[in-house]
Amino acid sequence: MFGFAAGSAAVAYIAAPWMVTHLIGPLRVIATVRVTGQMVVDNPRQATFIDLAWNQGLGLILLGAAAASLVFVIRGSWPKRLLALYTLALLASAFVGPYQPTRYHGAVLISAMLVATFATSGWDRSSAIVAGVALALALPLAQSIRLINTGRNSHVDADVAGWIEQNMPAGSHVYLVSAYEFQTILPTPQSADELWKDVTDEAAWRRKFQRGLNRFQLQAGRYPRAFSEDNFALDRAHRRRWFILGSAVDVTRPRYAVHVYQESPTFGAQDVFLECRTTGGIVVVRGAPPAKEAGIVRQQWLAADGNGVFIIEVLKTPPVAQ
Repeated sequence: MFGFAAGSAAVAYIAAPWMVTHLIGPLRVIATVRVTGQMVVDNPRQATFIDLAWNQGLGLILLGAAAASLVFVIRGSWPKRLLALYTLALLASAFVGPYQPTRYHGAVLISAMLVATFATSGWDRSSAIVAGVALALALPLAQSIRLINTGRNSHVDADVAGWIEQNMPAGSHVYLVSAYEFQTILPTPQSADELWKDVTDEAAWRRKFQRGLNRFQLQAGRYPRAFSEDNFALDRAHRRRWFILGSAVDVTRPRYAVHVYQESPTFGAQDVFLECRTTGGIVVVRGAPPAKEAGIVRQQWLAADGNGVFIIEVLKTPPVAQ
């Protein structure tokens, strides 16, 4: 087991050496995401239990892993005992602190699978054992099928870029979510520069760090410049695409004044319809149908579940005279 752990550590280092060379960054992520959390729910423990046991269908499997861990602690060898204690600690950690989706409990699931592997390695293949394993796997299978069907019912093919280029004049203001637009429109060089400047100017790293302090209700007289870059990687990665697409190359496709929203609690439009009223233009909305007062629905692609993709035209509202 110790050899397996050493081999896993070596593979992890080869695959992701930055986890060691940039140790402060992962530790900060663990502290701010795993410990303090990002989501607020009324009952974190109940939400975690429902998510793991029912939505993911892992209730019987995790219960079996916990029971096997207790057996290993009582009468297992020391390597198995250490694995069992570690697994129990990880299982307990999932129910301590703020709620986190299953994707943040990868260590819990991997450790539980290791315990289950050692616990079942000596079992025979009797019909009772096979039936028990099938029963434990039935709910994950059913929930996987349900999730696939949910994804199919919510999926819709929407040629957003094609519709914009055919129906909106070049230079129009377009508000969209970068992550959803794989085949996208081209930004004007001016809007590309503005998007890039938003995350690279002198005040950007200060705003980002202050937002982090606000999460913990802290204040800083001076900002530590050594931490100014590490927590910017994701923000700048999102904007880098638009910065490159704003290159002044000779293309015949029209260009638009691109604005982004739902990208960061620090950068981009926070109230997209309010900001769009200052410029006029269209907002690309994905998900539930927007409220009627949001604007004029110019185009929509509806999915089977009633959600879809909507292009909302928002008229420019003149400023109110003081």
